[in-house]
Formats: sequence, C-alpha cells, structure tokens
Amino acid sequence: MNFSNSAAGADQLSSQTDVPTSPAGASQMPRYGAEPERVPAISKAQAGGHCVTRRTAMNIAISSAALAGAQPAALADEMDDAKLLAMKERISTLYEKAHEHDEEIGRLHEITYNALREQNLPWEQVKIMPESLERDRLVRLSNPFHDEIEALVKQMWTIPASSSAAKAAKVWVLLHCVMGFDWLETESAIEWDIGLARELFFELAGLEKAPELRSEFADLEA
Repeated sequence: MNFSNSAAGADQLSSQTDVPTSPAGASQMPRYGAEPERVPAISKAQAGGHCVTRRTAMNIAISSAALAGAQPAALADEMDDAKLLAMKERISTLYEKAHEHDEEIGRLHEITYNALREQNLPWEQVKIMPESLERDRLVRLSNPFHDEIEALVKQMWTIPASSSAAKAAKVWVLLHCVMGFDWLETESAIEWDIGLARELFFELAGLEKAPELRSEFADLEA
C-alpha cells in the first residue's frame, strides 16, 4: 500500500491554519487526572507555632491511650481496696463473736483436763461431765463464726491491696486470724523473732497506718 498518495483534499484538512495553537506555557499546565503540584510545606513558625507533626500526633495518641487505660486501673484499685476494708470490718465483727466465750471455754477445759490428767478419771466419764458438755456446746456456737472468718480470709488474699488502709486491714486480719495468739503480745512480752516479723508487717502497711497498728500492742503505762 502506498502511503505517499493522500486522499483528495487531505492537504486542506491538515493545513496549519486549521490546527489551533497552544497557549504559552501549556506544557506546564497539569493534564486532567495528573498529580497536582505539591503544596510547599510550611514551617512551625509560619503556622503560628501550632503545626502538628506526625511524631507529635503519635505522642498525643499514646498519651491519651495511656491516660484512658490508667483511669479504669485506678478505679479498679479503689474498688478492690473498698472490698478489703469492708471484709476486714466484717471479720472484726465475726472475730468478737467467735471469741465471745473463750474465757468460759478455757475455764471449763481446765476442769475437764484436771479430771482427766490429775484425777485419772476415764475419758468416757470425763466427756459426760456437765463442764465438758457445756464446753462442747460453746465451741459449737463459736464454730460458724470461725468458718466464715476463714472463708473471708481466703477471699481477701486473692485481692491485692493498693492503699495503706487496705494493706493495714490485711495485716490486722493476718495477725488476729491467722498467725496465732503469740503474735498479739505486747512489745515487751512478744518473742524476739516474732516481734521483728510483726514490725516488718507494720512497715509494709505504710507509714500512714503503721502507728495505728503498732499502738494496739504497745505496753500499758504503769
């Protein structure tokens, strides 16, 4: 095929006078869909000191997230401490009821013990003595309070204490309901090693509550 022969009148259609000329600088104008020119970045000073960089935005986001997470955690600590204080008050009430008959139980036990060991009475006879029966009755009255105390103590030790008051509550329960009567002696009467351990408990409770705990075991003034 010969491309040299143009159709008739083709030279008139392609005449230069029919082709519109491009305006000046047309090569610099963006085509439709082309990427526009980048807007020059402005400095922080040009923005009046309010320019937020990507790093600044990230720091703000991290700080906000940390603050949002800290608030529920602090609220949870307060709720746990409130539970511990309430349980300590309940245990304190139960403690009084559980030991309400201790003196009488001790007196009756002494009678039955003497009958068994010093009078050499047989156990079958001792256990039906009025003193023995009354002692057993008082012990049965006290047992439910001891059982509830034990359950509350186990529950308390699953809850961490945050405040000094909550820590002191756990120390009080530990000394009165777990460690035994030899931990409740006054400062001058307590065994040396037990006294050291007890003093450490007071320190761990915090300076705010340590004096209050310690005052319970202070020696009585003459």
